[in-house]
Amino acid sequence: MKDGLLINTDNDEVLIKGSKDDLEELAEYIHKIANSKDEKDHLHLDDLTIISKESSICNLIIEKE
Repeated sequence: MKDGLLINTDNDEVLIKGSKDDLEELAEYIHKIANSKDEKDHLHLDDLTIISKESSICNLIIEKE
């Protein structure tokens, strides 16, 4: 089982750190949203999906404009 993405903030920076598999999974999610035909399509990621429980951010929402 993967540990998931480690997402932390420091002042005005966001660090997303993960294994090759974790980063590829995130890229696939972003690609799906980008190619979606639905406006406002979005994806909600949390510690039950691919975000590590050690992250300072436990929820990530990716939304298409």
